[in-house]
Parts: sequence; C-alpha cells; structure tokens
Amino acid sequence: FLLRLRVKNNSKMADEEEVFDEVTEETTEGYGSRLSNSFSGICFGLLLFFGSGVTLFWNEGVAAKRYVALKQGSKLAMEVKNNVVLPENEGKLVVISGTATTEDTLIDPDFGFQSSKTLQLRRVAEMYQWSEKKNTKTEKKTGGSKTTITTYTYEKKWSQVLINSDKFNKSYGHINPDVMKYESSTWTAAKVTLGAFNLPSSEVSRINTWTNKPVPDSNNTALPSGVKPYGTGYY
Repeated sequence: FLLRLRVKNNSKMADEEEVFDEVTEETTEGYGSRLSNSFSGICFGLLLFFGSGVTLFWNEGVAAKRYVALKQGSKLAMEVKNNVVLPENEGKLVVISGTATTEDTLIDPDFGFQSSKTLQLRRVAEMYQWSEKKNTKTEKKTGGSKTTITTYTYEKKWSQVLINSDKFNKSYGHINPDVMKYESSTWTAAKVTLGAFNLPSSEVSRINTWTNKPVPDSNNTALPSGVKPYGTGYY
C-alpha cells in the first residue's frame, strides 16, 4: 500500500534585498576564445569516442554472458506446484507462480498508520520547496564573437527529494531547509509466502504493484504536532 505525506516549506527570508524569481546573465566570448574552446572540444570528443568503444565492447560481453546463462537456465528450470515443497527439488532451479500473501500488519512508526495483511507499506513524503530552472540561448555577433544569455527561473514545487538551494545561481530569497522533516520510507512484511514457499525480502521488494491507502477520517491522537489528514494522505 502507498501512504502519501506532504510537508510545506515555510522558510522566511530577510527583507534587506529585493528578491527576483527570474535572473538573467549575459556573457560574451571573443573569436579567439571560441577557437581555443573548439580545439579542446575536438580533443575531448576523440577521447570520448575511443573510450565509448571500449565500454561498448565490455557491455556486449556482459550481455552475451547473461544471454547464455538465461538460455541454460531456461533448459534446466522446471515448473512445480506451489502448494508443496519437495525435498528432491532442493538445490534445483524451479519455477512457481501464484499469489504472495502475509498475515503481518505493517506500521508507520511516525504516524501510527497501520495496514494489515500487507506485503509492503511505502510512505511517499513530499516537501513544497524552491526549484531552479536554467534556460540558455546563444547569439552570434559580427566579428565572430558569441553572446550567451542565461535565464534562471525560481518557482516552488512538490518534490520527494531535498533540493539543495546552496547550488542555486541566486539562492537569496529561495532558501530551502537543510533536511526534510519526514522522508519517504518502505516497510516489508517479515514473513511472506507463495503457497508453501517462503519469499525472501529481496523477492518481495521486486513486487512493484502499489495501491493508494487513504488515511482514516477520524482524528488520530498519535499524529505528530501540526500534522493532519488531508485528502488521501497527511499534510
């Protein structure tokens, strides 16, 4: 099941300096500098070309080995029923199918949210924070020079990952917190079975079918201060 959480960034800014949500920078590069950069680019391109050839050769070798292994495995694998574990199949490659089930109840310890008979419980946490978009355009001038105009635009958006505002071109007035108060997390049932077979957590984590789990409508006294149900999640 999927549990959603959204956190608003209420960071304040000083008012000594005017804040702009769009900043434009313009730089001009002379003909000589452009020629030097072009030569450096050619050298780098040659190195990248030969390096990519080596990487491609290595990747093709790995792919060929994987293909051979899968082909051999398909010949050795045998399909068995999932309702019984036979001792004579120990150590052999078998194929089973069915529905994975569990009796475990998973709990989000931060919010006291519970979900019974659940294989995995995932909390998706998002924070409303500043983001930076960069747009660059180039104009050629008379005499061979080149002018580059770069525009940085700042806007707030919901994001599951922390955006480092220290790396912004203009961080003043667009400062994000250093940490997310609540982060996304996943809990997995300790015992999951497929018929008579026990599934390890590594296999359970590969089951990638999720269903949104609405939070209870009633007030939850276990909720942290300032958190309340909102829509299908918490805010």
